Amino acid sequence: MHRHRVRPNRSEYFSSRESIRPPRRKAIDRIIGIDGEGIGRSPHIYTLLAAADEDANEWVARNPSGLSTVQCLDLILSLPNRSLVFGYAFQYDLTKILADLPDDSLYLLYHEKFRANVKGNRVLYAPVLWEGYRINYINRRFTVSRGPKTVTVWDIFRFFNTKFTTALADWKVGTDESRLEIGGMKDRRSVFDTVNQGAIERYCVAECVHLAHLGRSLLSAHSDAGIPLSSYYGAGSTASVMLRNLGVADKRGEIPGAMLRPIACAFFGGRFENSIIGSVPGPVYSYDISSAYPYHATGLPCLEHGKWTKARRPSSLDVDRASLALCHWSASSFDVNGSWGSYPVRSVDGTIVFPLSGRGGWTWREEFISGQQLAPSVVCDVAWLYHTDCGCNPFASLATVYRERIRIGKEGKGIALKLGMNSVYGKLAQSQGINPPFQSWVWAGNITSGCRSQLLDAIALSNDPWDVLMLATDSITCRNPLKMPRPRKTGTDDLLKPLGGWEEKIYRRGIFAVRPGIYFPLQPTEEEISEVRARGFGRKTLYDQWRQVVDAFNARKPSIQITGMTRFVGAKSALTRGSKSPPKRNSAYGEWVSHFIDVSFAPQPKRQSVGPNNRLEPWKYLDWESVPYDPAMQSPESILLSAAQQIAEEQPNVDLDEAETST
Repeated sequence: MHRHRVRPNRSEYFSSRESIRPPRRKAIDRIIGIDGEGIGRSPHIYTLLAAADEDANEWVARNPSGLSTVQCLDLILSLPNRSLVFGYAFQYDLTKILADLPDDSLYLLYHEKFRANVKGNRVLYAPVLWEGYRINYINRRFTVSRGPKTVTVWDIFRFFNTKFTTALADWKVGTDESRLEIGGMKDRRSVFDTVNQGAIERYCVAECVHLAHLGRSLLSAHSDAGIPLSSYYGAGSTASVMLRNLGVADKRGEIPGAMLRPIACAFFGGRFENSIIGSVPGPVYSYDISSAYPYHATGLPCLEHGKWTKARRPSSLDVDRASLALCHWSASSFDVNGSWGSYPVRSVDGTIVFPLSGRGGWTWREEFISGQQLAPSVVCDVAWLYHTDCGCNPFASLATVYRERIRIGKEGKGIALKLGMNSVYGKLAQSQGINPPFQSWVWAGNITSGCRSQLLDAIALSNDPWDVLMLATDSITCRNPLKMPRPRKTGTDDLLKPLGGWEEKIYRRGIFAVRPGIYFPLQPTEEEISEVRARGFGRKTLYDQWRQVVDAFNARKPSIQITGMTRFVGAKSALTRGSKSPPKRNSAYGEWVSHFIDVSFAPQPKRQSVGPNNRLEPWKYLDWESVPYDPAMQSPESILLSAAQQIAEEQPNVDLDEAETST
């Protein structure tokens, strides 16, 4: 090993250690992890950027007064050619790395739609030019060029969606001791200004080495599973390879122009809704569908070898005989004591609710039929019917993939298969780009609609639908046990957990329901943190303050403010632009600030009001037609969730649970 200077004319704070005369390498023979560290909280100074490969060859830029953008970019450009460079939750690092860029350049970098150029069927994104560098950032892929040299850093966090040390443990990267050492140093990041800088550098390099090994495990698992990666955006990259192998792009067929609006009207995501708020004594029973979206994908027909026809006042037999059916529904009457609406209705601001009845909307057949159990007055006045006799069944082999994943278990290859299966829906529903290669609103809409239909069938099994407490995409929670039906046959019905089957979990003491997607076991213990659900913010944050939540609710307060946290302000969150003013970063850019979250106890928008016994009364009748989905449309609730997700992904340790909390 030896040390030599890198671009000494740029900075005296660079160094690298690399084996003498390394062998010539293929593009992915050398994997490099990259990570940086800062000290202090106000101000927060980015003092170290390091990279290392699996053999512990390292490249380091350091400056106790704070690294400049030039120093950071030159360190990245000093990495060897024909290397694959991975970051992990790299948005924190990029915020500090790019701090010297002017505000308008930063804004363009993080809002790529303003840099988009359409050429044929491709969208090309112009790089931001600064000080002789060409800088690009698209969907967590960061690229920097200077002269003939180009280096790309792929942020692979979305393959794992968990903190770094958890990913290392799940993928068996490193030793227990090395992971504990990394975790121990992570816990001290808020006081790094008091830690020996040599120790910080050794820790940072060790993280990079482990990250390189994690990247190698990721690639090897995909290759072993027969789905080798060619891009590294996250689980969507896995799904792209899997869908390409299935050949589904050629099975999407042609859709009649008159169907486009009904298809958009029928497109909805997962259903999150509560029928109660507050304490529910146990036992409480929760049921989850095994791989719900892949299960519903396996039943989708080929769309290439069939025909769509429009039918007015179709009979039940007409709808049943079709391979697919898109039904326009309306319901004029309702049960005044009803607890659950059947069908989603979207308002002009994007808010989605499930009324007991309404003027109408569009939904796919399975959801329409299942909803009749709760809304007997519903009628289908128009339907688009699809008929095909071909036996293509483009997604049927996902059942074989599922069986193989169950056989392997939670090993690398098994995780890769799970990633691909669970991300198939996302690729079918992809809205970014021109003519996404696998996009099909018909298939995507049927998957989510089919999942909602399973929830409706489960509600109908309860003796009293009010006993059903919560719905959350692929799960249902209720006061009493339900005898769930077996899923349709997919070739996995002999398994203990067949594809599309229900798994039961029991909360013996009960639960406290706050809002859709936010609840926790009654009197939770530290061992039950994993059972806490905090949609939009961290589960540990909710666990730490559950008593305050309960007290505020019992005191009939309209909401509670979850406090005591700090968060890192990333570049995208810090940049704003007015309708007539240029982009501007706020003073908290790249700093740590106090953070709070307002949690409302109000039933709206999902439900209309709070009734007796803390029941949440559903909307009775909506006098408007459900409007079509628009990718640009975001409801107030989804805007808040998107903002919370953005904030979480900007944190050095992924989410606010891992950010500094005050005592």
